[in-house]
Amino acid sequence: MPNRVKAEEKAEIVDRRRKIAALILSKHSVIEIERKLHVPRNTIYRDLEVIKSAWRRDTLEDVSSVIARDLAALAADEGKLRRRWDTIADTDVWLRCHKQIIATMERRAKMQGLDAPEEVNLDVSTLNEIITLLLAAVVPYVPAEKRNALADQVEAIRARYAV
Repeated sequence: MPNRVKAEEKAEIVDRRRKIAALILSKHSVIEIERKLHVPRNTIYRDLEVIKSAWRRDTLEDVSSVIARDLAALAADEGKLRRRWDTIADTDVWLRCHKQIIATMERRAKMQGLDAPEEVNLDVSTLNEIITLLLAAVVPYVPAEKRNALADQVEAIRARYAV
C-alpha cells in the first residue's frame, strides 16, 4: 500500500510540475499560478527550480548532440576532401581544395572551443591610464569621506603592479 501512495504522490507532483511549466511558458506569474492551481508559493518556486534544471539539462543535451552530429559531418566532409586532394592534378583546383580543408579544420576547432582568444597583457602605464580614466568617472559620485579610502585602495593596486 505505501508504494501505491508514493506512486500516486509522484504522479501528482509530475502533473503539477507539467501544469506549472505550461503556465510559466504562457507567461503567467507565480502569483497567478498560485491562485489557479491552489498550490503554495514555496512549492511553486521549488518546482520551478526542478523544471528549469530539467530544461537546462535538456538544452545542453540537445546542443551537445547537435555539436556531435556537426563534428561527425565535418569529419566526413574533410575525409572526402582529403581523398579528392590526393588525386587532383590541376593546381588551382588543388589550392581550392586545400583552402576548403583548412576552413573545415578551423570550423572544427571553433566548435570544440580551441579558438580561445589570446591573453591580453597590460603594461603598467596602460593600467595606470585605465585607473585614471575610471577614477575621473567615479570620484565625483564617491562621498567625500570615502575618497581617501578609495585613494588608498588605488595606490595599493598600483603598487602591486609597479615594476
